[in-house]
Amino acid sequence: MYKLRRPLLLTAIIALLHSCNTSQSGTEDLSLKVHAGNGSKYQYTITTESISEEEVEAKKTRTKNGAELNLLYECTKDSADGTHFDVTYEKMKLFMGSGIKATELDVATAIENAPPQNRYINAFDHAKLNAVISASGKVKQINGIKSITDKMYEIAATNVDALDDIKNTWDNDIGKFYFEKTIQYAFALLPDSAVKTGVGWVANSSVTVAGIELPVVIKYTLTAIKNDKAFIDVNAEILSENETKEIQGVDVVINLKGSQKGTIVLNTNTGMVIESENKMLVKGTMQVKSTNIDLNCSNTVKIKGRKL
Repeated sequence: MYKLRRPLLLTAIIALLHSCNTSQSGTEDLSLKVHAGNGSKYQYTITTESISEEEVEAKKTRTKNGAELNLLYECTKDSADGTHFDVTYEKMKLFMGSGIKATELDVATAIENAPPQNRYINAFDHAKLNAVISASGKVKQINGIKSITDKMYEIAATNVDALDDIKNTWDNDIGKFYFEKTIQYAFALLPDSAVKTGVGWVANSSVTVAGIELPVVIKYTLTAIKNDKAFIDVNAEILSENETKEIQGVDVVINLKGSQKGTIVLNTNTGMVIESENKMLVKGTMQVKSTNIDLNCSNTVKIKGRKL
């Protein structure tokens, strides 16, 4: 029986990557743009829960993971080339498993309390990134990732398991996607032109399921405008049919289908997310070296934001 290697810590990190945003086009009435204002500060609380059920050769496994983050966004420059933010990880906790086997990792106390192979996550304790966000809410640029990964290696020192996890997680596309996705939580990527209430727009994007990037078609609908708030419904269809991807050096044939439904509330003056909630459901099969893996995943992401 072949099984893809997936470190326990990595499964919790992946739980942060499922919710999807993308750019769109609109019609008229309400113009939404990111305009935070120089010197403004915003605090976000992000919670995720991911449940994955796998069956391989009649053997079933179930994993439950989650995360809780507090991020502080400080607008340092609001100009035509984009809005610049300093983003600080004020708090980050990872939850893996459930019941008596549950594990909680707090980056603030990881050096003292985490298993040796996981202590490197202390690199996130009050770590800072600088991000440039376009007027349409797209992450254009991120600076500071290398300083975080350098600190991970410094903490890991000679621990082989930790070094292997850093190399396979943070030094590849999953790591890059994680940082972009984390920054993106404060922004719904906005239409290029104004939109009417009741009008929907469709866009193509991608999500990550069990560490695999999948295409997704998203429909956004502006449902209401009230008290400087824009209410948006999100519906996404996820489909991958007989697609072959190379994962950890092995060809995997993917047949997965799913959906994502959720809501987003934006401040119409600043374009910043006030709150959102999205739930994704995906099921299907992956074939690895002639072994079929039945997969059933759910992921929920909740976001609350406020101006300080």
